[in-house]
Amino acid sequence: MSQDTSDSQNTAVLQKQLDGLLGEAKKINQEIQSTNEGLKANLDVLDKKIDESVSGLEKLYTEMDEIEADAGKDLDKLILQRAEDLGSE
Repeated sequence: MSQDTSDSQNTAVLQKQLDGLLGEAKKINQEIQSTNEGLKANLDVLDKKIDESVSGLEKLYTEMDEIEADAGKDLDKLILQRAEDLGSE
């Protein structure tokens, strides 16, 4: 009977320890989930900012292409005008 009592007490002690460990594991898991949610929110904000930056860069490249095309046309006009001026001299 003494052995049964001792086994029962050991089982109760182990169960209490396991319950404590389970509680700590649940707390750690909750902290991990909370951290993940915060990181996800930060990544969402960063992703949005990246998309906005890419859009801005694409707009700038488009504007630069238009300026380059316009400058090329103006240069062609100046060259043609200069050639006409030289031809009429």
